[in-house]
Amino acid sequence: MKFIKDHLLLLILLLVVAAGCFGGYRYYKAKQEDGTQTVKTAAVQYGELRKTVSATGSLSAVDNVDISSKITGRIVQVNVAENDHVTAGQLLVKLDETSLKQTELQKKA
Repeated sequence: MKFIKDHLLLLILLLVVAAGCFGGYRYYKAKQEDGTQTVKTAAVQYGELRKTVSATGSLSAVDNVDISSKITGRIVQVNVAENDHVTAGQLLVKLDETSLKQTELQKKA
């Protein structure tokens, strides 16, 4: 008889634990399904947003190139500005043709 009484007590204990787990699960699921949240909103306002960054430093060029001409002459036209990107073969300046012709004549003489 003691054997049946012990097993019956164990069975009742297991049923109580299972019922508690099942009830807890249903309570948890019901809370999730309700899931409504209150959200606070505000009206949109138009305005200017300014963000300024001040910094101190120094700049240096990656490559420095010295440019010189094989001949001398007076520059009559400059085709590029400071800090412009240039490519090989691009016309940078135009020299005065009269002084070039005089230099050429002097070399021939």
